[in-house]
Amino acid sequence: MGFRDSQTISTIHFFLLLFFFSLGAFFIILPWTHEFRYAISDLLLNKPEVFFSAGCLVLMITMVFGFGFYSLHRQRSLRVKMDPGLVEIDPDILRAYLETYWKEHHPDKEIQTQVLVAKSQKLEIVVHTAGLEDSKSFLADSEKEIGQILTDIFSYQRAFTFTLTTQS
Repeated sequence: MGFRDSQTISTIHFFLLLFFFSLGAFFIILPWTHEFRYAISDLLLNKPEVFFSAGCLVLMITMVFGFGFYSLHRQRSLRVKMDPGLVEIDPDILRAYLETYWKEHHPDKEIQTQVLVAKSQKLEIVVHTAGLEDSKSFLADSEKEIGQILTDIFSYQRAFTFTLTTQS
């Protein structure tokens, strides 16, 4: 799975939430649909509150999943302290700039970039490429060049994590 499949993941999350919401609503409504309830089970006919409890439980699980998915996809930005004040940088802007840089300086390689910002404002840049002969020199050169870009263009002077993944 590539870095740009977040729409696919969001779609999967949406359908998962829709499934649990529908299941919860089904169990909540089921005690009032007597014919269907009789057909399901004689055991459950004697305790219709089980359906309501099951529906409430499923809806609570749905809310937990929804909150978890929201927190996973919440927008993060990088705060850079500059002379006049505080500037926020969207990681997508930094990623787009780095991908343009890769296309200009390494047009023969297909390079994908992911920019992550931790809650502690620690910047991590993950680069994935295939068919790299000398990964150690590429890593050293790229880390130095990216550090220079971060300093010159984005005024980011703190340490960052640079991760290179290669595929043979």
